[in-house]
Amino acid sequence: MITDACINCGYCEKECPNQAIYEPGMKWTLEEGTTITGMVYLENGRVVHAEELQEPKSNSYYFIVAEKCNNCIGDYKEPQCKLVCPDPESYRMY
Repeated sequence: MITDACINCGYCEKECPNQAIYEPGMKWTLEEGTTITGMVYLENGRVVHAEELQEPKSNSYYFIVAEKCNNCIGDYKEPQCKLVCPDPESYRMY
């Protein structure tokens, strides 16, 4: 999770191998940058189709779509977003 300490530099978005990080105000889909297909349960309990456009989770700060984030497990030894962040206090890992 990106906290309100985020300075909105955008470094994390560029480094995410799952395209799970979006800039403030961006709409998103579960299928973008992933192999997710079909109907999916969201963190908030809603069921949506992976292709369905979703509303931004924040209009002020970069945000992580938890359903797409795997903390870089299987890709890297540690989350790439946190490695490139100029302020590590901007992140709280799940």
